[in-house]
Amino acid sequence: MSSDLTQPTPHPSVDTINAKAIYVMYMAGFGVILVAIGAVVWAYACRDATENEFLESHYDNQIRIFWIALALGIIGIVLSIVIVGLFVLLGLWIWLLIQCREGLFLLECEEFAP
Repeated sequence: MSSDLTQPTPHPSVDTINAKAIYVMYMAGFGVILVAIGAVVWAYACRDATENEFLESHYDNQIRIFWIALALGIIGIVLSIVIVGLFVLLGLWIWLLIQCREGLFLLECEEFAP
């Protein structure tokens, strides 16, 4: 008798691990621009190297997240002179966490899909 709990779990591919690592770098690197720059460079390199359309869409999303976060971060820093920027930065932080968590969730769902 075999149950679902005893079935071996599939091993994630290197591309999947790379995509997960980039999302984690974005979450851990909020406020540390060098970590975010490293993550986006990694995303550009992985996007060009992968042939998996699903993972390519993740890398495109990660690149999009970087550029939007950079623009909103600059706006938030400039506007922080009049306090409004602090709310922009708080919103950016929440948005970034949601985007990265959603991306990680979708990677997990695809990894275990039949």
